[in-house]
Amino acid sequence: MAKSIFLTYVLWLVGGFFGLHHLYLGRDAQAFLWWCTFGGYIGCGWFRDIFHIPEYVADANEDKKFMEKHIQRLRTHETVISYVKIISKRIDILLKLNM
Repeated sequence: MAKSIFLTYVLWLVGGFFGLHHLYLGRDAQAFLWWCTFGGYIGCGWFRDIFHIPEYVADANEDKKFMEKHIQRLRTHETVISYVKIISKRIDILLKLNM
């Protein structure tokens, strides 16, 4: 059954500090984090979610346009792993210079 943006916003407004909107969308880990940190770092994450709810709903509904756009974004953006590789290469260079 397709998830509703309207209902997600209602859940966000009423119980967003406890992650109800994330539970509705099947994002259990994020809901647990919101519950433990009272809205994601004392409300900061709750406020941020107002702008991301359409993306969350599209993801939960497996919207084809969203999925293609998301995959393209993943392919073009740097990842944490890339930064780890860069840092490890620089450490290697520094170690070789010191030897």
